[in-house]
Amino acid sequence: MLKKKLHIIPIGVAMFSMFFGAGNVIFPLLIGAQAGDHAFFAILGFLIMGVGIPFCGLFAIILFNGDYRPFFSRIGAWPGFFTALVLLIALGPTVAMPRIIALSHSTLNLTSVPLTEFNLVACVALFFLTLKEKHVINILGYVLSPLLIIALLILITVGLIAPPEIAHTTQSSGALFMSGLDNGYNTMDLLAAFFFASMVYRLLKIRTEQKGYHDEKHLISTTFQASLIGAGLLAIVYIGFGTIAALHSQALQHVPMNQLIFATAQAVLGPYASLAASSVFALACLTTAMTLGVIVTQFIQLRVLRGRVPYWACLIFTYTATFFFANFGFDTLVKASNPVLSAIYPALIVLTLCNIAHKLWGFKWVKLPTFLTLAISILMAVI
Repeated sequence: MLKKKLHIIPIGVAMFSMFFGAGNVIFPLLIGAQAGDHAFFAILGFLIMGVGIPFCGLFAIILFNGDYRPFFSRIGAWPGFFTALVLLIALGPTVAMPRIIALSHSTLNLTSVPLTEFNLVACVALFFLTLKEKHVINILGYVLSPLLIIALLILITVGLIAPPEIAHTTQSSGALFMSGLDNGYNTMDLLAAFFFASMVYRLLKIRTEQKGYHDEKHLISTTFQASLIGAGLLAIVYIGFGTIAALHSQALQHVPMNQLIFATAQAVLGPYASLAASSVFALACLTTAMTLGVIVTQFIQLRVLRGRVPYWACLIFTYTATFFFANFGFDTLVKASNPVLSAIYPALIVLTLCNIAHKLWGFKWVKLPTFLTLAISILMAVI
């Protein structure tokens, strides 16, 4: 029994690394720096939207046996396919992956290296790391993720030791809470949860079947426990980053968003800041972008092209498109994606809750609540 439990730990750690990308560092730092001595309320809102809601998405996909297709198909076959396609395009080559790579460049403070050249090297490296998709979980769970967690723990621990006087904020608790919720959208973690859970579930199923186990309940339980570990680690990092940013908020005032991690590391670690920031973001870039690259490429190969094109060719397309959009830079990508996320996120939350209620209690309504929420969100975004 203990051996089985220990086997879940690297899977949960790998799930944490899948989520931990550009937005998962920048936005908790942003809300902490803005909230100052009222950071609790901002962090609480961020945890609800950045951990609670994505975990609901993970749980929902697990209830659908790790298959996001019937999850989305409850709103209709074609609407479901179109929704999955749009989300994967956003998670992959148009927003999330380019955002990760572009932010890594600015945070590493590589002023002597042009953004275009950095993006090219990063995309080529990621291509070779994901060429054999079956090895991604092992690379994440046993190699990159532990190194990432160690680097994060060092930064958080040192940042909590003898902090300077915290800045006072005049913003209300309610406004800070809403700011935390809004910035939770920007992590895009609910979108990622639908596909990360599906990928982990599928890979776990292959492993258990190879060992002669075919118990579906055990597989669901294992995936759920791994998700709990991943969500717990994510919450710890969010609380830690939000707190150290609040404690050092005076030093972070007026710092550009794409320089927040470097400025935080500089305030916490002094002359060794650039090395720490480089390590954290190089790992974060690799772990999240690797997973997104595999998921998007598999969807293109199997669902869009029906297996007529080999995996490696689709992977080239994914990283070529990622390279193109990464050249727009982090700030441009965030500003362009904000209205879209504000419009679709509430509808995705409603879809998730309706599908959970359907699986647990037989709740049948899904199309009307989802599309009505989408219509209201779009109307509010336009107004």
